[in-house]
Amino acid sequence: MVNDTNKQAYFELQAMRRKAAINKYLFSTEQAFFVDYNYKQGVQSNVLSLAGVVPLFVNCANEQQALQVSSKVMQDFLKPGGLVTTLHDTSQQWDSPNGWAPLQWFAVQGLRQYGFVADANTIISHWLQMIEARFKVDGCLLEKYNVCDLANQAGGGEYKVQQGFGWTNGVTSRFYNLAK
Repeated sequence: MVNDTNKQAYFELQAMRRKAAINKYLFSTEQAFFVDYNYKQGVQSNVLSLAGVVPLFVNCANEQQALQVSSKVMQDFLKPGGLVTTLHDTSQQWDSPNGWAPLQWFAVQGLRQYGFVADANTIISHWLQMIEARFKVDGCLLEKYNVCDLANQAGGGEYKVQQGFGWTNGVTSRFYNLAK
């Protein structure tokens, strides 16, 4: 119902509680980054994942947290082809050396919202240069990329790298528009 101030107040309270919970449970002051939380064990994960930028994307971080996340992203996650998914190098598709377009988007938009435009532009530049180089080799866009070693395709997981995923196409297109 339009103009339902009671419902509006209810959802605003829920949003405030969600933001407080994200900051209480998911921000690691020790690691200066947002992390996963194991609620059964009551502990934060020590695995740093690029998903830690999502609180910036949804505007849940404070300025100090955003600064710390930006620093960690640029120092540890940024590779020649963009941002690596985790800092753990494994044979799994969601770990290093792979980078996925949606996580690039979350990082770029999150950093831009907090004023880290130069960092966001650096990520865009790395991603687009990698896409152009790999397109010359692969002849198409792929679902994920090896952002650490641009001479090699991404790997890991239960299946071969897939061609032409919509998220790669969409993110790359948007990055070209932002890079203008």
